[in-house]
Amino acid sequence: MATTRHTPPRRRPALHGIVIVLALLVTATACTDGDDPDADDAGEVEAPADDEPDGDAGDPGDAVALRDIAFEPAELSVAAGTTVTFTNEDTVRHTVTAGSPDDVGDAFDEELGGEGDTTTITFDEPGTIDYFCRVHPSMTATVTVG
Repeated sequence: MATTRHTPPRRRPALHGIVIVLALLVTATACTDGDDPDADDAGEVEAPADDEPDGDAGDPGDAVALRDIAFEPAELSVAAGTTVTFTNEDTVRHTVTAGSPDDVGDAFDEELGGEGDTTTITFDEPGTIDYFCRVHPSMTATVTVG
């Protein structure tokens, strides 16, 4: 009866040493204590000074996102004369249509073809305006104009 002896391959010392050095470098980098005052701290965010523009196009309350087949926020209050920006953040088409699925209004009916599309609507008259998406009738929301 013949026997076969299997000998595991020898490790290459140079490759083994490189792996150890890399592991030590990763560990050393992860374990720095942050005492270096010149080092950048990625966790800190500097707030803009009051006199600096913040880069926003308008009041964040003047925006509605169409996200996850819903209007966010579903209820928005604005002053008369406010222009609201509607942004489609879904990959599907939506509309912003005045009224309700049972009673379509004629004040506005804007289509947002896909992700990234925007439209603006200016609300001049005080009151509560219902709106919905014709593509997804369960998407409903209101704007209260004061």
